[in-house]
Amino acid sequence: MLVLGLAAGGRILRTPLSQLAVAQGRTADPARANLWRAGALVPALLAAALGAPLSAIAAAAAAGELAASLRALHLARPILVSRLALEAQP
Repeated sequence: MLVLGLAAGGRILRTPLSQLAVAQGRTADPARANLWRAGALVPALLAAALGAPLSAIAAAAAAGELAASLRALHLARPILVSRLALEAQP
């Protein structure tokens, strides 16, 4: 159950990054990040086909969410850095 919670939590934590991207007109960024999440379907399907326990399938989902979150953060970096630089000015 913990791994399912981690997967769901990862998706929720990525929401502000997606909203920031859309607000800045970078509407393709959330889709680019979600490609990593979709890529986690391959190991999840393999685990299911091999009869692995649900925790293995959930771990693949959590890994996909982590990869998508890291990609979203990487894509949002130019926006976040420019905002931080503006706020740091006296």
